[in-house]
Amino acid sequence: MPYFGEKEIEMYQGAAQYENPPHIYALADNMFRNMIIDRENQCVII
Repeated sequence: MPYFGEKEIEMYQGAAQYENPPHIYALADNMFRNMIIDRENQCVII
């Protein structure tokens, strides 16, 4: 099961988060950006 193939790259690159189904790399990217901007720890349970 490809988690980040060419198809996923094209779907998620430059797209708003609400435009695509949830994806683990999009979630990680969002959490990292929030951590940097808000300067707060982030946690996710999968």
